Amino acid sequence: MEKRIKGSYNKPIFACRVLFFCFANLFIIGLHAQQNGTSACNGTLGENIFTDGDFGRGAETVLQKDPLIAPGYTYTTNPPPYDGFYLITNDLAKWSNSFMDWFAPKDNSADPTGYMMVVNASVTPGLFYKQTITGLCENTKYVFSADVLNLDRIGLQNRIQPNVSFAINGVVKYSTGNVRNDQIWKTYDFTFATDSNQTTLELSLINNAPGGLGNDLALDNIAFRACGPVLEITPDKVENICEDGAPIAITAVASVGSGESVEVQWQRSNDMGLTWNDIPGQNDKVFLHNIKTAGTYYYRILAAGSKSALLNTKCRTISPVKIVNVVPKNYFVRDTICQGLSYNQAGKNYTTTGVFVDQLVSVFGCDSIITLDLTVVPQGKIDEEVQATAISCLDKKDGIINIEILNIENPPAMISLINSAGIVFPSFLNLAADTYKYTITDRFGCFKSDSAIVESVPLFTIDLGPDQIVDLGKTLALTGQTSDVVSGFQWDPVNIIDCNQNCLPYNFKPLSSVTLSVLATSVKGCLASDTINILVNEELKIILPNIISLAKDSENSLITLKNGLEGIAELNTFNIYDRWGNLIHQASQLILDEDTILWDGTTGDNKMVEKGVYPFILQATMINQNKKTLTGNITVVK
Repeated sequence: MEKRIKGSYNKPIFACRVLFFCFANLFIIGLHAQQNGTSACNGTLGENIFTDGDFGRGAETVLQKDPLIAPGYTYTTNPPPYDGFYLITNDLAKWSNSFMDWFAPKDNSADPTGYMMVVNASVTPGLFYKQTITGLCENTKYVFSADVLNLDRIGLQNRIQPNVSFAINGVVKYSTGNVRNDQIWKTYDFTFATDSNQTTLELSLINNAPGGLGNDLALDNIAFRACGPVLEITPDKVENICEDGAPIAITAVASVGSGESVEVQWQRSNDMGLTWNDIPGQNDKVFLHNIKTAGTYYYRILAAGSKSALLNTKCRTISPVKIVNVVPKNYFVRDTICQGLSYNQAGKNYTTTGVFVDQLVSVFGCDSIITLDLTVVPQGKIDEEVQATAISCLDKKDGIINIEILNIENPPAMISLINSAGIVFPSFLNLAADTYKYTITDRFGCFKSDSAIVESVPLFTIDLGPDQIVDLGKTLALTGQTSDVVSGFQWDPVNIIDCNQNCLPYNFKPLSSVTLSVLATSVKGCLASDTINILVNEELKIILPNIISLAKDSENSLITLKNGLEGIAELNTFNIYDRWGNLIHQASQLILDEDTILWDGTTGDNKMVEKGVYPFILQATMINQNKKTLTGNITVVK
């Protein structure tokens, strides 16, 4: 099954080619695969013969020139590569397209533009790299290493894993085994030795796994180095010697076996190891450092099994670095200070212009002579303009102090700012209300100090007043006070008050008891909040006459509604009962009006009742849809 868009990358192709050169025609002494940065070589390594083994670096996401390093494979500049294709890239995440099954690594280095080689293996296993390497030394041990990465994402199942063998002169000598899809670069390396007449090798790389669903990899950091005995320079500590002290001897130690010999060449670097130069004639195990000029000197040794091999960069190994510091004896210091200040040297404080010489012993035990050329100058003129901006709200830290240097006699100026608690502020922005001391110091230490005040502001507040009790249906006047002009209100719950500007005072009819909160924003952006509890009384407030007269022309001959109708949405029923509990009168769907007649003293068949006491039940639906009942007695008189 053909793979969908995928890719694998490693650095310039030249590195790959060099990498495989190292394997060809070598007699394998030991094999070792690892991923922790250690080497299969148990001794000291030489310089990397594969100088292009990291594939280089570049700003282009994909190298546009075909490096011609993978026989049988096609180079592409349009990622991702399909089966049988490869490319050189610095970051899969920058590709416009990619296979869904791949994660997006960069090359295996700290260089953001470093390249790696990405290979999408051919469907058919077989040779995909062959190269020749020349100029090797006979009877010399070498170590070859390369970083390999499986490009599949973690967790993918039933995928073909990369598996690569290295062959020398057509004979397989080493295999990586399956490279797991754990998104970790792995270093594979092994050691081998050339025979007595072998200086040229043919190295080939073989893909053991078929292509298709998986088998996608990246290569990087191909290295081929000579492997020699353990090299040391003793003593191994950094040496600090006095400029007028005695020369110091350092010794090269090579851990060679019985009957083996080693040739060495001492080298020195005067630029902290950036470049190295042979020290002519220094080929003994012991080297005498006798340079008296103050400075830092780096030493190392090159080692090989013969003098001729020592001259071949492909055959020699390199020791760790030895550092020698030559501590100077004489120090010259020139400085200028402001009048009134002092300069401390060797425990002495100097306050006048002059040349002062002090002798002391350094921490390295060396005699040191310090000559101080000190100039004391009067206070220079410093003029400034200061503007302080108050905080906008009491709980904010947005004050600003702006200090403009109008004139300074001895520039440049350094300004420091300290609050009343002694805390130094690196910025003159985002300041709390406080009194700040600022100091302006010129280049000679002369200074001028003063203070600036970031003013505070009153606390912005809002007060909705005391809790309220209101009868259902009655209008509540919500008043409140704010300490500043308000630009907006936010109410909670949001469905109680529909207002966000000019909300106080506010008249509304609450339908139920509620705890009402408000967040007010002032025109300066300050926030304040308050809460009020509103209790809604849902009791029926209707007042009915409790006596009805059946006499002619009586003013109390009817039962009508008197007041308390505001909270009622509907009068459902009004029932009158006799003393035995029998319903004798019923009125329903009554009009909410004070002229509405509830009862005229008659029964359902229009007969006048006898005098006595008659219970009633009134049922109503409130404006909040709650049901309420009112009970009582009506006395009938003649």
